[in-house]
Amino acid sequence: MTNDEMSPELLALLNSDLDDLAAKLLVAAYTSRLSRPYPALAQVELAEELGRLGNVKTPKFAWSFDSQPGAGLARLTLELVLMWEEVGLAARDLRDHALVVLLFAGETVLRSDDPEAAVLAALSGDWNPSSTSVDE
Repeated sequence: MTNDEMSPELLALLNSDLDDLAAKLLVAAYTSRLSRPYPALAQVELAEELGRLGNVKTPKFAWSFDSQPGAGLARLTLELVLMWEEVGLAARDLRDHALVVLLFAGETVLRSDDPEAAVLAALSGDWNPSSTSVDE
């Protein structure tokens, strides 16, 4: 795949700082779902949110992983999900691996005063999950 097949917006996303992008996507995707007992999103929904964050025009009716921007957004979304999994903020669902579930540590960082900074701290290993707790 050559870069000239990608839009400037998709290229900008791909060249973004991954920690910053992971933080922005987690905040954008899950903050509105904090009241749900099982806050889960399909990976395609995460990719669509990532596209919105980067102003990437996505297909309205069907996604294709054989062409851009779908392929690039899907691959980048998977990279970000792996980053969340590595630090215990979110993980792929036990039953349906196409879903990504916000874990309790992820809920805790999103409920902080500065959720984006808290996600960045978690990704860099500078966040202590035992220092805060999930609201009952």
